[in-house]
Amino acid sequence: MNESNTRKNGQLLKIALLMVNIFLATACSKFKGISSTHQRYAESLTAGHEQSCLIFQGALTCWGANDYGQLGDGTTENKATPTMIISSGVTQLSFGVFHACAIVSGALKCWGRNSNGQLGDGTTVDKTTPTTIISSGVTQVSLGNYHTCAIVSGALKCWGYNNDGQVGDATTVDKATPTTIISSGVIQVAAGDMGTCAVISNGALQCWGYNNYGQVGDSTTVDKTIPTTVINSGVTQVSKGWYHTCALVSGELQCWGYNKYGQLGDGTTVDKHSPTTISISSGVTQITAGSNHSCAIVSGGALQCWGANWYGQLGDGTTVDKYTPTTIVSSGVTQIAAGAGHTCAAINGLAHCWGYNYYGQVGNGIVGDKKVPTTSISAGVTQMSVGERHSCVVVSGELKCWGFNLSGQLGIGTKSSKDTPVTVINSGVTQVSGGQSNTCAVVSGTVQCWGDNSYGQIGDGTGTSRNTPITVVNSGATLVDTRYHHTCALVSGALKCWGNNNSGQLGDGTSTSKATPTTIINSGVTQFAVSDEHTCAVVSGALKCWGANTYGQLGDGTTINNNTPTTIINSGVTQVGLGSYHTCAVVSGALKCWGNNNSGQLGDGTTINNNTPTTIINSGVTQVGLGSYNTCAVVSGALKCWGRNNYGQLGDGTTVDKVSPVTIINTGVAEASLGEDHSCALVSGGALQCWGSNYYGQLGDGISVLSPFLVP
Repeated sequence: MNESNTRKNGQLLKIALLMVNIFLATACSKFKGISSTHQRYAESLTAGHEQSCLIFQGALTCWGANDYGQLGDGTTENKATPTMIISSGVTQLSFGVFHACAIVSGALKCWGRNSNGQLGDGTTVDKTTPTTIISSGVTQVSLGNYHTCAIVSGALKCWGYNNDGQVGDATTVDKATPTTIISSGVIQVAAGDMGTCAVISNGALQCWGYNNYGQVGDSTTVDKTIPTTVINSGVTQVSKGWYHTCALVSGELQCWGYNKYGQLGDGTTVDKHSPTTISISSGVTQITAGSNHSCAIVSGGALQCWGANWYGQLGDGTTVDKYTPTTIVSSGVTQIAAGAGHTCAAINGLAHCWGYNYYGQVGNGIVGDKKVPTTSISAGVTQMSVGERHSCVVVSGELKCWGFNLSGQLGIGTKSSKDTPVTVINSGVTQVSGGQSNTCAVVSGTVQCWGDNSYGQIGDGTGTSRNTPITVVNSGATLVDTRYHHTCALVSGALKCWGNNNSGQLGDGTSTSKATPTTIINSGVTQFAVSDEHTCAVVSGALKCWGANTYGQLGDGTTINNNTPTTIINSGVTQVGLGSYHTCAVVSGALKCWGNNNSGQLGDGTTINNNTPTTIINSGVTQVGLGSYNTCAVVSGALKCWGRNNYGQLGDGTTVDKVSPVTIINTGVAEASLGEDHSCALVSGGALQCWGSNYYGQLGDGISVLSPFLVP
């Protein structure tokens, strides 16, 4: 069985990741005058899938994800700060996805997930504390996703998951106990995602296992079930990432395999099926490959990293991928370890970590997400909008945005993500709307848009993305809304729409996309909302909807798409809000919802879809905000939320979905806005409170870790 980790609902990484952890044997000298309770000295660092560990004076401390007991502390509770695991005798540690192994006084101890026998104790029973597997003679251990390899008195032994031949015993049958693969002469082993490499005493490199991207390095893409010679001599070190491999060969850095994110470092995104020399500063002393990024220590103790940078794992303060080695730290680095989406280094003897921090693996005592409302801006906010993974507010006519910025949706002229508010437009802004990967604002009666423009959703007549605001409506605009790949604006009482139209969501009677504003309703529109593939508008008190209707989100009693506005509610409607596939409207103070209900987002106590408006709250509702699969409503000044809650986006302190309204804030709420998996509310005094996922700093509290952070 090949397990995969799907914590991000398929939106981001579906990582079946590796962690390669080569033996880190450089010892730091003794330090004086600094208390280790405030700063962590490191002799050896290991970055796992979603965990980190350091060894100092033989003691092992770990932190991060612990759902299968992979931290080894006897629990399955995540840890956001370093926790003592083994007090003495530890010389090396390696992590798989959900399991770990350490060398302790020459013995091998393993713990965590054991679904495929990867612990090596002859069972498939998980262990939450270190368990002895080999009693003596172990000099190095390395773990892949679900398999393990160790050097024992010069011989290589491997065990665990073997579907792709990664154990190397000429079969594809799992092994629950150590199996000898190479009988002698092995000096280093690196186990990656579903493959393994070993350096032999004559300097040769042998690799085997999964080879779909050429990561074995034998110029083919055919899996290998036995060790296969890739380089004949000169190899001193090897490191395996998710689907790529790097080695030091006669002082040169050579990499090969998967290269979609530039993780090979050759300046391209083209896969390589054989070792390729990488141009890097001279004097490489250590290399490490993470899931889709790589790092090396070069002359003078400088650190260079390259490849995927979605979570800031490169440490350069941005989230922009790098295709060639980029200097992160100029000196003092003695150890480096790359994990799935985070990286750790010993800098001047102290442990620093950066990147993805959802499970506390950066070790700063803070996990990235917030499960209860947290103040992001204390006062002065007059309007706000939450995009899929970014947020924007209007403060005294000034527009500020923060969060994910890969498509330029922050509008700041770069694609660097920000975890605190950054000024985008200095004055004249009255309203803003954040979409999936674009943003629009009403500025002194004009509409200005920026970000992704692949479907013409910016409205400037091109398909060119923009990272700064561009005017698309010259005057008369009072309201704009953008969500997925289309945008609409209220201009002198008329509704104009543009962008993707594959489901008729523009409402012009066609399914042809438009790259410039197109009039849909001539007059009488007072409010409207757009979603992934449907649109609704309040017209003289009536509600009209159009576009995709797969889940009954139009509310007309059918599941048939409609490419022209159709009346759903005849009168009394004051506001409408749209989620990905559900709709809610405020009707004479009552809240009615309909459409998709798989996470309880309709709030009717069930998870059954409904294709007609259903009353959820009888009175007192003044505003409703919809996320992709959750809903919040302002009811007599209180905020009530329900639906999907996997990242704490409901704000009730849990991650449990709710199928009916739950009170989150008791008083003083004026407005709520919801994104993919985070939420914000405008409360008394113009303060902004946000909660939920903080993956890209979208809560605006400065917590995302995009550059090296000293582990306390």
